Amino acid sequence: MAYNSGGNQSPFVSTIAPTTATGGNATFTIDGSMFSPSMTVDVPAGLGSLVSVSVTQPTATTSRAVIVINANAPPSTATPYTITLSNGGESGSNSEATITHLDWTPAE
Repeated sequence: MAYNSGGNQSPFVSTIAPTTATGGNATFTIDGSMFSPSMTVDVPAGLGSLVSVSVTQPTATTSRAVIVINANAPPSTATPYTITLSNGGESGSNSEATITHLDWTPAE
C-alpha cells in the first residue's frame, strides 16, 4: 500500500483554513497526510451539512482535502465544532479539525 493511499490508517490533520464559518456554503482546505480518496468527513449537525469532498495528493508525503459545508445560520455566540476525518472507520485525535461557527459583523 502506498503511503498516501490511506486504507485503514487514521488521517493526520496538519492545518485547516479558514478556521471560521458563517451561514451558507463555505469552502475549507485541510492539509495533512494519509487521506484516502474514500475518506469519510463527519460534520456536526450544529455546524451544517457536508456538500462535497475532494482529496488530492500534492506531494508524495502530503494530502489535501477541499471540503464544502453548507453552514447553518450562525449562533448568537461563537461556537467551536470539531470535524472528524476517517479512513475505513479509523480516526484519532490527530484526525480532527476545529471550525468556529460565528456571526459576521461588518466593520463600521
